[in-house]
Amino acid sequence: MARPLTLLYVATFLFTLMQGAGLPLIPQHLKLTFGAGLFLVGLVSGVFGAMQIFLRLPLGDVTDRRGRRFGLFAAFGTAAVSGAFYVLAASPAWLAAAQALFGFASGIFWVSANAYLFDHAAPGEIHAATSNYAMALGLAFLVGPPLGGAVADTYGFAVALLVFPVAGLLGLGLVALMPEAARLEGPRPEGSVGVRARRLLRHPDLMMSVVGTLAFSTLFSTLSAFFPVYLVALGFGAFLVGVLTAVRQVASTATRSVMPRLLARFGARNVIVAGVAVSAAFVALTPFLTDPWALAALSAATGLGMGVMVPANLTLIAGAAPAAERGLANGLYGTALGVGSSVAPLAFGYAGATFGAAAPFWLAALTAPLVIALGWNRAKAAGPAAPAPG
Repeated sequence: MARPLTLLYVATFLFTLMQGAGLPLIPQHLKLTFGAGLFLVGLVSGVFGAMQIFLRLPLGDVTDRRGRRFGLFAAFGTAAVSGAFYVLAASPAWLAAAQALFGFASGIFWVSANAYLFDHAAPGEIHAATSNYAMALGLAFLVGPPLGGAVADTYGFAVALLVFPVAGLLGLGLVALMPEAARLEGPRPEGSVGVRARRLLRHPDLMMSVVGTLAFSTLFSTLSAFFPVYLVALGFGAFLVGVLTAVRQVASTATRSVMPRLLARFGARNVIVAGVAVSAAFVALTPFLTDPWALAALSAATGLGMGVMVPANLTLIAGAAPAAERGLANGLYGTALGVGSSVAPLAFGYAGATFGAAAPFWLAALTAPLVIALGWNRAKAAGPAAPAPG
């Protein structure tokens, strides 16, 4: 394994640990500390995604021009600053500010990290590299939720949220060790960021990546915002909430271990469609279950579907994005992630406050397959899938 990719996997683990250990605590913190209802939980959760809608495309273009390390430094630095707001939060407004800063950091990180992966992975190693990358973030999502929950139960939310400044500062030191990829020679692609982004979307694989990400983020952000609140209403503590969240990640990580074979056999487009269908079916079942063991089984089943999404999406981008516009192509992916992560919690939170706690789960389970069906038709009309890289 090449040293640059090894360092990237460690950096990915650190950044994702902040998400895995810290973000599941925010809905619980809002409900238990500030008495927030579903709409406010959805609003604050949605701020995280909203910061990524308008920034990912220009940030992707910046990483193409300034280098990937520039973006990674900015991501970890901003994440460390967000930690001050998380730890010192005296009202939901403080948590909203923290979510905005960390959403900005996430937008920078994933654009830069994805492009760094493509810069350093050999063409024949794309399947393995994307799966290893997904395993690194999966491990953080596995250990993070129980760790954050255990600390929150024992010492309080403020202490548990120290993961943001600590991991942010560690990440800054790690990025200093990461070598930059060689810059590409030649003229810059013509056109504004928006024009070039629309041009990239004409590629059927990039179109499928965007709609697949939108569907995935709709499901994932709904679970992130409302599953902890649902469990708190059942009387579960933060540690058990973290364990049930981690169970989903166990299944997700297990799925990613076989992703190279699945991608090679079935193709990334088909894998994405199957992943959305499986995840949506089990998300819809969530409000019917109250027993911890049944919820654990449900979380595992949902994780099986979600585990395929990141490697499949990255495989599509790696095969379709021009070398000089990898950051911009990842900006498209990230924008779709931001749209789902902001619109779904806000809209479904309002629906939950109006129609009951089951509404967010059912709406997400209905919306995601509809999005993927529309996207599949667009991508199919645009042309056949590109050959898998490597």
